[in-house]
Amino acid sequence: MERKKTTKKVTMPKAGKSDVTTEETSLVKAFRDAIKDSRRTHYSVAKEAGITPEILDRFVHGDRGMTLATAGKVAQVLGYELTKINSSGRTS
Repeated sequence: MERKKTTKKVTMPKAGKSDVTTEETSLVKAFRDAIKDSRRTHYSVAKEAGITPEILDRFVHGDRGMTLATAGKVAQVLGYELTKINSSGRTS
């Protein structure tokens, strides 16, 4: 049976120095929840995204950061799309 892919949007607020930690934590939580909801292993998500499972594991456990490009790949594998919020609060 073929799995239907749907795309959900994850909006990323414009980061200021004071809220980077909060945003990183919310992205970690969003990925952790998305992986859990997908019922896929970290290994399968990481391999499909083209990263090592160790990189994904360390990110979702808060032990390391992730580049925006890598986050975009992982989001796409999970059926999400990262979007930027401009200064007016709208997505671009």
